[in-house]
Amino acid sequence: MEGLNLSQNLLIGLSCLSIFTCTIRSDYNFPFGLLCFYMLRTTEKHAMTAKVVLYILVSLIVCDLAYVVTMWSVWQGKPVETVKDMWEYFSVARYVTLGLSILSILLKIVTAVFINLIRKGGQASK
Repeated sequence: MEGLNLSQNLLIGLSCLSIFTCTIRSDYNFPFGLLCFYMLRTTEKHAMTAKVVLYILVSLIVCDLAYVVTMWSVWQGKPVETVKDMWEYFSVARYVTLGLSILSILLKIVTAVFINLIRKGGQASK
């Protein structure tokens, strides 16, 4: 599979993954994943579009890293006594969301590598 198709599939995968993380967080990866997919799918100038998509992916990675670091520290804290029962009830959902957010970051890094190869004019092969 050529690098362009693999990148497009990874972007669709990122959008599908963000469907599950949006249960607890406002996830912007869904629309941006579809936007980047659409941009790569419809363009004639792949190298130029890949540069824009790469900038978008790097921005999303930075935002997700900030989210994971911030929410990890918040969710590791002790809850106020009045919400202690609910805090424990949602702990599994919080950890699943953090895990999927970390997986999303890794998926974006892999996608960025392939997008960078397209930007440089090469095609990555599987």
